[in-house]
Amino acid sequence: MKITKWDEIMTAEASLNLIEIGKLIQLARKRRKMSAVELGKRVGVDRRTIAHLEAGNPGVSFGVFIQVLSVLNLIRGITEALKPEQDLDALVIDIRKARIRSRPLKKISDDEVNF
Repeated sequence: MKITKWDEIMTAEASLNLIEIGKLIQLARKRRKMSAVELGKRVGVDRRTIAHLEAGNPGVSFGVFIQVLSVLNLIRGITEALKPEQDLDALVIDIRKARIRSRPLKKISDDEVNF
């Protein structure tokens, strides 16, 4: 097996997700009774690029990925998943910051204040 830059830097989780997403795209294409050649033509790429995408190859461009989702009418799901209210990790960070800011301030006596 040829070792590529992607093989060296990609996490196991990312690799597994790419493979799963590729299989889901292939399933969506087949459910629409669309060949890889037809999808490739509609996207503007060769059928081999579609095969690489469906195999989870990380070298397929993001633009091709988005165009495939658009042609298959799946883009809305990705857009919804990336909205800020769906980003649970960021929401947890925001809540922690809010808790830190909401701690009561130290009370200062009248003698400590100069008017």
